[in-house]
Amino acid sequence: MAKGHRTIENKSELTTRAVEMYTQQNGELKAIGDTLGITASTVYNWLKKAGTTMRPKGRPKTKVTTPQ
Repeated sequence: MAKGHRTIENKSELTTRAVEMYTQQNGELKAIGDTLGITASTVYNWLKKAGTTMRPKGRPKTKVTTPQ
């Protein structure tokens, strides 16, 4: 599907898929966009409009412990 050629029904369906990929599969915005044929920024905007709680940017912070 070429970018920019979407119907309202198609956009709704793609939004639903994007939300599922992000929340249930822990997908990254770029990977979701590549899969759906849209940009990462479009994925982000759709997720925000859908009320999706966004994960923090970057890698998860892990606590480094040293043996004592």
